[in-house]
Amino acid sequence: MTEQPGKRRTSTRPATRTARPPARPVAAPGPSPAQIREIEDRLAKLEILLETVRAEATKSTGPARLRLEHIEKLVTTRITTTRASLKASVERLGQTLVESKKTVEREVGLLPRGLKAGVRASRDALRGKRES
Repeated sequence: MTEQPGKRRTSTRPATRTARPPARPVAAPGPSPAQIREIEDRLAKLEILLETVRAEATKSTGPARLRLEHIEKLVTTRITTTRASLKASVERLGQTLVESKKTVEREVGLLPRGLKAGVRASRDALRGKRES
């Protein structure tokens, strides 16, 4: 190592790092069934408020009407996109449940085979001890 006054210590060897495998991407967790119900309830309330805004817009005139119609369009697009996102989340959740069910069924199907193999191995081991 070389030392100079007022400078950091530096090494004459190049720095080497061990290569690490890239991290596996982790899917973001989707909303839980309780969260989905809550979102649906909130959307239902928003739709009721949207009907109120529409009714007020039909009664109003001039700039107030334009403003209420603008708010109606914004809320309608947000409700539409939220419904689409919610539908996609529900579909993903359903697909995850189907995959989990298949995995559990496969694992449960393998349990009897493993148990039988263990019983057979222990029986053979006991027989081997008795014979010798």
